[in-house]
This record gives sequence, C-alpha cells and structure tokens, in this order.
Amino acid sequence: MDCANYRGPLIAADYVTQMVPEDRRQHVRVMDIAAGTGAIGLELHKKGFTNIDALDPSEGMLKVLKETGVYNLIYQEFISQDPTTIPEDTYDVVVTTGSLLHSHMPVQAMDEFIRITKPGSKDGGAELFR
Repeated sequence: MDCANYRGPLIAADYVTQMVPEDRRQHVRVMDIAAGTGAIGLELHKKGFTNIDALDPSEGMLKVLKETGVYNLIYQEFISQDPTTIPEDTYDVVVTTGSLLHSHMPVQAMDEFIRITKPGSKDGGAELFR
C-alpha cells in the first residue's frame, strides 16, 4: 500500500460527516476501531466531532494517537470474536479503515461493532442523525 496516497481516513470521515448533520456532530459518540495513529479522529475533529474514542492494540500507535489531542477514551485492546471492555450500546457511530484485511481482524469482530453501537444506530436511521 502506498501510504503517501492512502485516503482511507479522509473517505471514512467524509462518509460519517454526510450521515451526521453539522449541528449534531458535537453530541455524537464516535468509536474509532483500529485507530492506529488517529488519522480518522483528526479528520472527524476538523469536521466538528468532539466526542471521539479509540481502540487499538498497539502501544506505539496509541502514543502517537494521544498526541493528536482529539480522543477522549482510549482502549488498548484487540478486537476479536470476544467482547472488549467497552460497554454495550455506547456509540452512535463506529468507524474503521485499513483494518478489515486478512489476518488483521476476524470477521467475527463485526459482532463487537454491533454490540457497542447504540440501538437505532445499527440501522442507519437513528433519530440522532435527523
């Protein structure tokens, strides 16, 4: 992958921005899964999101992520077929980029994405976004 031209975080942030009206962005809880160095969080923050949390297993990546200053809660954990320590029904938006690759994250991790997402957010029709 050509990292200099990698646009995943920008594309993901643009999509989330399209789904959430500007006047609601500061109220939306966002979880950045496999957050790495925080590129998605930086892009979301530029667009008015202020309640952003992160999950990533890498201490080194999270050290860089913390320096961005845009994340609130930071979970240093793997996401897998087993539940994380994140409480159920916590987030309005769960986002990831560059993580859904062979040997990065098991497909069963999608169950965890759903578990930590608030009811109503799962179908894309949550009142929060209207």
